[in-house]
Amino acid sequence: MRLSELQAKLWPAITERSAEGATGVVRDDLRLGPERRLEIYSQMYFWRLVDALREDFPNLSALLGEDAFTKLVEGYVRAYPSEHPSLGRLGRKMALFLSEHRFGDGRPDVADLAALEWARAEVFVELDAAAAPLSVFSPLSPGQFANARCRLVPSMRVLSLRHDAIALWRALENREPVPEPIAQAQHVLVWRKGWVVYHVAIAEDEARALNWTGQGRTLGEICEAFAEREHPAAAAFGAIQSWLAESLVASVDLS
Repeated sequence: MRLSELQAKLWPAITERSAEGATGVVRDDLRLGPERRLEIYSQMYFWRLVDALREDFPNLSALLGEDAFTKLVEGYVRAYPSEHPSLGRLGRKMALFLSEHRFGDGRPDVADLAALEWARAEVFVELDAAAAPLSVFSPLSPGQFANARCRLVPSMRVLSLRHDAIALWRALENREPVPEPIAQAQHVLVWRKGWVVYHVAIAEDEARALNWTGQGRTLGEICEAFAEREHPAAAAFGAIQSWLAESLVASVDLS
């Protein structure tokens, strides 16, 4: 039997807990039969998935409790099995899965909590990029500034959530009483500075400006995101200066 054929038989036996067709290629011994040996490998594989997802969603795990989190993982990996060599990518659709299924006594904000935790996990392992200095705009004329484009660092995400996931995350992180779900639109910036991951709620117009920046729009266009503010120019410049201070801007393109 070729190695590829052997792998094709063992893979579903281990990942789907179905020994059908695989027992014939697993040796028996004096203590354990083929079915039991496959079951051990299958259990080891499943609990490794549970551990990997608990690392990426520690507060979600704390909110649900061990038994419910285990059931969540079981349903999740059945719906969205691992498709990447790294288990660090396994939780990429957890927020989507939770939006489709109710866990945590039916709390409507668990999907947003998962989205926040996944963004933090992604940002932590993202590629490093040198940040532009605070003085990067100093040499630019007004015309150059308006036509310039900022390139943001990879280690940041902008989330648009339906609930106050930050309050829930904070309570779980600090082992405080869990608040009732708060239904409100929330825009969250998640970024890494050095080896520390941060997140903060931001206004809708700043979230829009960051998304436009990521799309390659000019700074002149970015400033239009703040048009509804009382002082749009001041708001735009304040936001851009804060991006520089938090090392979100990798470079400025004048072309």
